[in-house]
Amino acid sequence: MIYIYQRRLCRYQAYYSLDYALTAENERALLDAAMPEDMQEQKERRQKLQKAFRTLTPSQQRRIYKRYFLCMSYVEISQSEGCTISAVCNSIHRSLKKLKKNYDL
Repeated sequence: MIYIYQRRLCRYQAYYSLDYALTAENERALLDAAMPEDMQEQKERRQKLQKAFRTLTPSQQRRIYKRYFLCMSYVEISQSEGCTISAVCNSIHRSLKKLKKNYDL
């Protein structure tokens, strides 16, 4: 649950509620609420995703990392790599298709 919140926070760069502070106590409560089965399932999904991620080329890995982990726009990625915006868009699109295919195996 905390990962979903952090991903949305990264994507939209804003907190959803001004009256709810995400403090260490609140984070601990969310983490303690997770069941051991859920944690094992998350671990298995993470390993499966890492395995699928390793099937990508280094440039695809780099672009996916910049787009979804560093929250960079297509324009920023293209400027940092010195290529066109369409090349970045196509590369990320193909990468996501390949990830989905390899993740489902």
